[in-house]
Amino acid sequence: MCIAVIFVFYCIPKSKRSVYLLPIYSFIAYFLAEYIFYLRRCHLNALRIFGSIMAGLAILLLLVFGAVRMNWVPESLFGGHHATENIAYLHALRDFPMTVWAAVVAVLPVLAAVWYIKVQRRHAACNDLIYAFVAVIFSIFFTLDGLYQPRILNVKSDKAVAEAVARIVPRGRLYSYRTDVVEGDRMHPFTILFL
Repeated sequence: MCIAVIFVFYCIPKSKRSVYLLPIYSFIAYFLAEYIFYLRRCHLNALRIFGSIMAGLAILLLLVFGAVRMNWVPESLFGGHHATENIAYLHALRDFPMTVWAAVVAVLPVLAAVWYIKVQRRHAACNDLIYAFVAVIFSIFFTLDGLYQPRILNVKSDKAVAEAVARIVPRGRLYSYRTDVVEGDRMHPFTILFL
């Protein structure tokens, strides 16, 4: 009920920002935990199947990353309107320096998947299955958020533009002349335009 009320309430205003949904997260987490316990009690096979799918995706994630790092993914694979941007993402994942920490984070989902498969095959206690299940999902998100997404999002970053502007005008205000403004003052404080 709390999830629905908060969600519907914040759907009413015209401005919709993702931070408005922050109060929902604790209720969603509680609901998901209760749902996992329900599946453990009444539908253990559904939990096993979903866990197996997630373990397979965890292994696939490392295989795809390995293919990208070994330059097995050709640039010609990308076409269309966003081809240049997608190729830049490919280069960002392929060319960043691989540290020990990055290697550990990349392998983490596979380790969790192997643990899950072992627990599932030996028909261990239900609690062990849930711990392994949660470890697989957590490790996938940890790897995506900690290793892959920062490299990809850095491609879209405006930090290089801001550093170039700071070199040209190290101090003081910087103004830009806006041709899209019809009336009034066309001089505005410079900001990076998001067009």
